[in-house]
Amino acid sequence: MLYDDKTASQTFELYGPKNYSTAEIAELVDREIFKRRRHINLPKSILKPAAGLLNRLLWWDIMSADEVEREFHDQVIDETAKTFKDLGIEPTDISKWTYHYLVRPFPFLSDPFLGGVLCVFFPVVT
Repeated sequence: MLYDDKTASQTFELYGPKNYSTAEIAELVDREIFKRRRHINLPKSILKPAAGLLNRLLWWDIMSADEVEREFHDQVIDETAKTFKDLGIEPTDISKWTYHYLVRPFPFLSDPFLGGVLCVFFPVVT
């Protein structure tokens, strides 16, 4: 798709067969890491300034005000956009691949104390 000129200037909505909320994805991650993480729902009017303040006080990034703003946007699927099927790919459910999303192939690269960067993983499609 990236190197195919036929896909230039086209919009693709690449999503799986099931729609998950943020809470459902957090639950999948908790189950995989055998740990229950605490999540406190705060209104945007409180969380956004707090995130901005924490980001200035701490030397490592916790959360930015922009990330808080993006958390409150609902994704709307464009029905006219092309999907995996237009590329000849059949997506699978994310719950089958949770472990693969969370595994760090080189743990030392993602350790902020060793000067590494966080790894970014892309969806696995079969």
